[in-house]
Amino acid sequence: MEEGKKILSILEVMNTRFDGIDKRLDKIDAHLGIIDARLDKVESRLGKVESRLDKVESRLGKVESDIKDIKMTIENEIKPAISIIAEGHLNLDRKLENIIKMNENRLSEHEIMKLKINHLDSEVLKLNEKIMTSA
Repeated sequence: MEEGKKILSILEVMNTRFDGIDKRLDKIDAHLGIIDARLDKVESRLGKVESRLDKVESRLGKVESDIKDIKMTIENEIKPAISIIAEGHLNLDRKLENIIKMNENRLSEHEIMKLKINHLDSEVLKLNEKIMTSA
């Protein structure tokens, strides 16, 4: 019977140790539950981030498409229109230069005519004085 008591005592020690192990395992399970909850939150946040990134990628694709359209408009419509305007501007500039030169010539002619008229006016006055003094 002694051997039975020894076995019982060993079983009790083992039972106590198993109880300690069970408590530790329960703590580990509780920690794993907390970790699982945190991982669920992280996965949820990651899902939201992925959703937002998908929206950003979609918007970016639209922006890229818009930029291509704008480049095509600039290349096909705006640049040629600017060239036409520039050519017209050059023609206007040349015409303006010609008009300015013509006006400069006219001004010079006008000034010469004024001088001649002033000279003739003074000559007429002198002749009138001579006529008046001889009469």
